[in-house]
Amino acid sequence: MSTIKKEIHEMVDALPEEKIILLKQILEDLINANQEDHSWLEADLGELPPYEWGTDGPPKGKTVKYQPGVGLVIQEDQTNEG
Repeated sequence: MSTIKKEIHEMVDALPEEKIILLKQILEDLINANQEDHSWLEADLGELPPYEWGTDGPPKGKTVKYQPGVGLVIQEDQTNEG
């Protein structure tokens, strides 16, 4: 058993019974949330219908490009170049 697991066991052993029951519920909630997240990420959503933007259409914005190691970078307006 790893050192951190031993430390956690010692901490749990030092808790009063009512706190152990609370800790058990917190850990169960954490495990369930992780399983729900995994299920959602692995779900096959199939073909989704196009998003309905309404009468205004998609919001106006700037074009972005993803650069690995940097993230999203706003593209400069191509019409301003000479």
